[in-house]
Amino acid sequence: MFPSHRIRTGLFLGQCAWGIGLVALLGLQTFYEVSGETAVYCLSLFLVGLSLWSLWSWKTATGHLLDLYSLFLIAVMLFSGGQSFLEVLGLNTHGLLGGKFPIGAVRQALLLVVASMLAFHTGALYGARSSITTIDRSPADGALEQALRTVGAMIIILSIGPAMYELYHDFNLVQTLGYTGEFMRAREVTGANAWTLVIAPFLIPGTLLLLAGSRGRRGNIILSWVLIAVPACIYVLLGMRNHGLKGMVALLWLHAMVIGPIKKSVVVLAATIVLVLVPGLAAVRTERLVGMDKIGALVDSYEAMDNPLVLAMREMGGSFITIIYTTEFVPQIRPFEWGATYLSAVGTIFPNFFWDIHPSIAGGLPSYWLMKEVDPYAAKAGQTLGFSVIAEAYLNFSWVGTLIFMSVIGYVLARFVLWVWKQSNPLGLAIEAIFISFVLFVARGESHLIVRSIFWECLIPYLLVTYLYNRQLTRQCHAQLIDAPSSSLTAAS
Repeated sequence: MFPSHRIRTGLFLGQCAWGIGLVALLGLQTFYEVSGETAVYCLSLFLVGLSLWSLWSWKTATGHLLDLYSLFLIAVMLFSGGQSFLEVLGLNTHGLLGGKFPIGAVRQALLLVVASMLAFHTGALYGARSSITTIDRSPADGALEQALRTVGAMIIILSIGPAMYELYHDFNLVQTLGYTGEFMRAREVTGANAWTLVIAPFLIPGTLLLLAGSRGRRGNIILSWVLIAVPACIYVLLGMRNHGLKGMVALLWLHAMVIGPIKKSVVVLAATIVLVLVPGLAAVRTERLVGMDKIGALVDSYEAMDNPLVLAMREMGGSFITIIYTTEFVPQIRPFEWGATYLSAVGTIFPNFFWDIHPSIAGGLPSYWLMKEVDPYAAKAGQTLGFSVIAEAYLNFSWVGTLIFMSVIGYVLARFVLWVWKQSNPLGLAIEAIFISFVLFVARGESHLIVRSIFWECLIPYLLVTYLYNRQLTRQCHAQLIDAPSSSLTAAS
């Protein structure tokens, strides 16, 4: 049962109160001339409180918590504000990011994160003010599930070969060259040679479509898990966590939504892998080690390891560095782009079959630009610091534009999630699951990594399933019209 419109309006007003609280906090810090360390701690505490409020208010406003919006919110909070959580808990023994950055730069970047997340959730709650009050849980539509399975199977058949080839190639590169081999691979494969890189990512959307249409079909469910879980485990063991975890998160969520609740043992196992195994692998992934050498290094890393949860939080929160550098370099070194990076990202919709370097990235991605400014030698080797949805918004629109942009993104995500729940069919849930598989990339990446995926891996499968479904409905209507006269004649006789 969803709350009343009055309650949702009250939550929106509560969100506005948080905005007033932020302004008051900044005013007090200015009036009393507090130290930079104190200001950073107060902002960190504010961000932690805002995060908890955001999750609670979204659950109260919509009636559900684990969805595309909340997972994206959590991802952005962890990647952009993970260091703040550690700061509040007193786990940053040498200060935020080890005291490697001037406290003024840290405060400025942290304020941008706090204000951005405040604007983001404000837009979401505004979108939820007119949310649906009930959900019509209609019985399973056999024609729709058949269309999902058919399209899913077609996509799997087309993509499984290229996906396995890319997995094999990545395995050899990482084993031979270390984790940097992944970056070298991305730089070397261009033009028509990149066709496997274009097709391989479709394996996850195809598998999710198959799972969404496989209620009661145990064989299809098992196949879906094998197609996503096995490559995910291999990628995690290679240290390529994003490749591994994005599919698993979407798989777990969709299985719970369509098939049924996941066993607690599976959830515990997945959490253990993420919180224990992944940090240990992160400690050795940059080394060119193979076989027993890698196992030995992994054991050594665990012996010197602190709390795995703290390590995971610290590493994810390292994306905050990107925001610090961006606010320091823009517009002092690089002028504001005023939407140019987003416009160029739209061009990535067209596959790179005809150019040595895609025209949309020929001018350089924001992540590569930032790496060139910070460490030119690492940039030449193809490494990046990653990026951030907040950093890219600031790069384009400055402070005010960032807040407007984040509020619009929050509103759009909220409306999409509520639309999916209103539809209450496996197709909408499958498309939301595909979006969920991009959450990690969007939170710590740039628009060039997401626009193509939205168009090719979400929109096209949606249109294919819809077309096939409508075609089946048309056939059923024609069959009923043909049978109707025969039935009438039989009754008359």
